[in-house]
Amino acid sequence: MRAEHIGVIANTSKPGAKELVAALREEFGKHPLQVSVEKHTGELVGITDGRETKFLARECDLLVVLGGDGTMLQVVQSFSGPIPPIYGINIGSLGFLTCVAGSAYKEAVEVIVDGSYELSKRTLLTVEILREGEPIFTNRALNDGSAASDACRTLIATLRPSRVSRAL
Repeated sequence: MRAEHIGVIANTSKPGAKELVAALREEFGKHPLQVSVEKHTGELVGITDGRETKFLARECDLLVVLGGDGTMLQVVQSFSGPIPPIYGINIGSLGFLTCVAGSAYKEAVEVIVDGSYELSKRTLLTVEILREGEPIFTNRALNDGSAASDACRTLIATLRPSRVSRAL
């Protein structure tokens, strides 16, 4: 699959995110692609017309996510509808879900531009907590879901669904 419209989302709190976003824009700019940047990501490099994450999911053929596993999971959870393929570039501490390290960004751009990447399909789960038959919490999960109470700031449940009611 060859993507024509790329969305870039970065964990803006990660060291090196600003430099990597700028470098990616430069590399993608060498190719006839449309590149949209998430709002907060754009602010890192002076872009004032960044897009909300939910719009990137609707408009882009592929998302490039800069961060670690936590960033990847956060991005997946932020979408309510269909999610385009996500190409993760690791600038975090854990990178099991990402495709490459940040230092390999040029190679990543070439693979994306050429369409020579392989898609790894993942099952998304909808995690729902019911109280008296009514949902009080709903979220998407890539590998597991958890819920915490803000009042006591302790983990109160880790959910590993025993049944999947529907795959997204």
